[in-house]
Amino acid sequence: MPTTPTLFESSATQNGEDGAKDDTDNRKHVRRVGWIPEEWDAVTLGELLSLSNGKSRPDDMRDQKTEEYTTPVFGGNGVMGYAQEQLVEGPRIIIGRVGALCGVVHLAKGKYWVSDNAMHTQNLEALEVPSRFLRYLLDFSDLGRYRQESSQPLITQRIVKQKKVPLPPPEEQTRIARILSIWDRAIEQVDALVEQKRERLHGLRQRLLTGEVRFPEFDKPWVDEEIGSLLKRVYRYVDWDDEATYDLVSIKRDSQGMIFRESLKGSDIKTKTLNTLKEADFVISRMQVVHGATAYVSEEFDGMKASDSYIILVPRDEDRIDTEFFAELSKLPYLYHIAFTSSYGVHIEKMTFNLEWYFESEVHIPPSVEEQRKIVSFLNEVKSEINTLEEKRDALQRQKKGLMQRLLTGAVRTV
Repeated sequence: MPTTPTLFESSATQNGEDGAKDDTDNRKHVRRVGWIPEEWDAVTLGELLSLSNGKSRPDDMRDQKTEEYTTPVFGGNGVMGYAQEQLVEGPRIIIGRVGALCGVVHLAKGKYWVSDNAMHTQNLEALEVPSRFLRYLLDFSDLGRYRQESSQPLITQRIVKQKKVPLPPPEEQTRIARILSIWDRAIEQVDALVEQKRERLHGLRQRLLTGEVRFPEFDKPWVDEEIGSLLKRVYRYVDWDDEATYDLVSIKRDSQGMIFRESLKGSDIKTKTLNTLKEADFVISRMQVVHGATAYVSEEFDGMKASDSYIILVPRDEDRIDTEFFAELSKLPYLYHIAFTSSYGVHIEKMTFNLEWYFESEVHIPPSVEEQRKIVSFLNEVKSEINTLEEKRDALQRQKKGLMQRLLTGAVRTV
């Protein structure tokens, strides 16, 4: 497990008993960028770098990297695919230009393409400012705060170039970049562990949920059952009250589960048909199920409300099927296929789900709920390990952000 880097003390606590005098000495000038040491400068990003917008993504771009398609294509939030040809090369900073995450910053090296949803700097080797320091300076600037809101959020070159930033002397730039890179390496190590655990979870899910690997205490053959013989639909309509407040949920695509959406007063909800969810329900989004929009209702969402476009399923017999097991099963490719063949329409984004067709389809399951629950418990242990690592990574990211704020305002000095 990566260790957390040690924070540096500020010059105020290093040089003075209470820090008051040194704090004044080190921060004499108030500028648009805030308090900075006297020996630092305050400049606009336009004085440090030039920017160019990207171009339309290649027509033959592929989602996945192949032997022929090896050139990363950067969009508004990082790599969006791979192409055969390059647009630019060398170290450059890519800034998301269009979309919900416009202003996000990536440091790119080698050969790559930049789409028109992003902008890029000139080759950083031509600049006097170290590339890593410049990347941290742009992160610190939080460019997304200055986006223009329209049909799609947008940040322009003009906005970026006018942003004023602190600029320490070259030696301190290098030291600041070196310190922050320690946090980056720690974060990257945790990210790598998260990815390893996710790959392990994917493999375990595939083997355990198909019977390829079994626990030794269970030896009865798995059985094929119609979904409709295992699950049934229930309705729990809300007795409407315009003065009541309702906690609403949504289901994410790609088997990403249920999320809290918002709390609304009854009078602010247009469609007055809601169902109450209970823990251990299995829920299907009729309009998004072909994209993996299904979810198990955990304790967290018990009592919350879902629109009537969501189908609530419960066991016909709790001794035959565990809904959390079925929710895990729904993440497998063959359950995605069942959802697709149980839907109709002329376009993937406008297909409508037919529950009766779904109920007529068969699934391959353990004959006992004990084995089903053992599988779920084992998978949940791996998920818990992933959650712990993600919390570790998030903590490191918060620490880095706080340290970056102090380093790039001179509140913490590297000398």
